[in-house]
Amino acid sequence: MNKLLFRVLTIGLVLIFTACSDDDSTDPVSSGDTLIDTPATYTFESRYVAGESSVSYSGQVVRNMLISSIKSHITDETVTAAKLTSLYNNDDATALYTDGTTLFHDISTSRLENKISTETVLGYNVTPAALMSTWFDAAESLAGANVTGGVFVNPMVGKGLLGTVSYYQGTSVYLGDSKLDNDTNTQDCEDDGTCENYSDMEHHWDESFGYFGAARTYSTMTDAERQGSGSGDFTTDVNFDWAKYASKRSGVAGDYDDLIMNAYLEGRTLITNQASLSEIKAQRDVIVMNWEKVVAANVVHYANDVVALIEAGGSDFDCSADSNCGKYWSEMAAFVLSLQYNSHSDMTDAELTTLHGLVGQAPPVAGEGTDYVTSLNTVNSTIGSKLGWTADQLAAF
Repeated sequence: MNKLLFRVLTIGLVLIFTACSDDDSTDPVSSGDTLIDTPATYTFESRYVAGESSVSYSGQVVRNMLISSIKSHITDETVTAAKLTSLYNNDDATALYTDGTTLFHDISTSRLENKISTETVLGYNVTPAALMSTWFDAAESLAGANVTGGVFVNPMVGKGLLGTVSYYQGTSVYLGDSKLDNDTNTQDCEDDGTCENYSDMEHHWDESFGYFGAARTYSTMTDAERQGSGSGDFTTDVNFDWAKYASKRSGVAGDYDDLIMNAYLEGRTLITNQASLSEIKAQRDVIVMNWEKVVAANVVHYANDVVALIEAGGSDFDCSADSNCGKYWSEMAAFVLSLQYNSHSDMTDAELTTLHGLVGQAPPVAGEGTDYVTSLNTVNSTIGSKLGWTADQLAAF
C-alpha cells in the first residue's frame, strides 16, 4: 500500500475510534464541553478562549534554529569561539538565522545554555556545556577547516546539541514523570489574574513536540517533504533535524516518523479531553521509545558507512585522513553521545560506556581498520539486541 495513503487511512481510523470511545476515565473540563477527535495536524483550539489556539512552543523553535546556526557557523573562515558562544547564549539581537531571517530575539529566555543537560557525558567525563566549549575553541583554531585529527567539529557540535538539548528536553524533561505527574490540566493562570490559552500539561506536551521539530502538517507530508526543511512560518511549517531524521530512518524496522507524530497527536488529544494519566503516558512511551530508535538507527547507519569505507580501502586505509570516513565517523560518534540523554531508555550507563569505548574519540588510522570493523560490528549487534533489530535490519540502515 502507498505509504501516504496508509497515513491518511490511519488518521481516519484514529478519528473514528476516538469519536466512538466511551472510556469512563475521560472527563471534560466542564459539563457541556465536547470531546475533540484526534486531528490530522497539530492544531488544537483552546478550551478557554473560543477561536484561539492552545498550542505554544516558540522557545523550542528558537533553540532548534540556534543549533542550526551554530552548526553552519563552524565552517566559516572567520568563526570565533565567542561568536558560537553568543549564539549558544542567544545574547546578540543582531544575529540572523542561516537564511537571513531573525532569531526571534524578543524571546529572551530561549537559550541553549539554560536547557543543556548537566549530566556528565559518558566517555568524555565532562559536562555537555564543557564539551561544547572545547569544540567551540577547536572551531576557532581551525578557521573554518572543520577537521581536527579526522574529527569533524560541525557534526560533533550540531548532533551533540541535538542530543544534549533537544532530545534531552523533549524526552527526559517535558515528557518525564516529574512533569506529567505534577502537571495541572486546567487553565494556567498567574497570581495577577492573567491566564494562558492552555493548561500546564498541554503546554509541556507542546514543548516536547517543539523539540522534536516537526511541522504541524507532518502527518500529511510525503517522505520527501518530511526530510526537507520546508518553508513558511518557522513555528508551524518547518521541519528541523529530529523530525527529518525520523523519516530518513523509517521503513527498515518501523515507521518511526508515523509512530512518533501519531502519538504526539493522540496524546495531546487525550490531554485536551482530560483522559487518564495512564492513557497519556502510554502515548508518551510510544514517543520516547521510537525517538530512541531514531537516534540508535543513526548510529548504525553511520557505522555501516564507516565499515564499508574501511573494508573497501584495505589494510592501509586511513579513516582519519579520508574526508568521507571522518565525517561518517563524527556523525556516528555524536549520535552515540546522544543516546545517553533519554531517561526512559533501558540502556544502562555501563552499556553506553562500552559503546563509547568501542567507537573511541577519533577515527581509526591506517593499520587499525580490521580491529575497528570488529568493534563497530559489536556496536551494531549490541544496539540490535537491545532494540530488537535483526541482522538484516541492521545492515539495511
